[in-house]
Amino acid sequence: MTAVHGYTSAIGCGFCGRTKTEYMQIIAGPGVYICDRCLLSADNPCRRVGTCAFCAEAGDVALSAAGGEAICPACVAISRGLLAT
Repeated sequence: MTAVHGYTSAIGCGFCGRTKTEYMQIIAGPGVYICDRCLLSADNPCRRVGTCAFCAEAGDVALSAAGGEAICPACVAISRGLLAT
């Protein structure tokens, strides 16, 4: 996972669809991005089972998107740590 601090073209959140003008920071995973606002909303787990788009582990996910993207609680914690740096 990588915190993307600079704005590059066409990076949008894979969970909410926000564009670069609508978020402050974004985390890049393998083929999916998650914005700071979605990470904050992941406090209330969606209580779904899926495969995390960031670590590829199957299990409970903290946030799931309509497009099938999901992120597990461990990756949420790691991503929040990256944003805090």
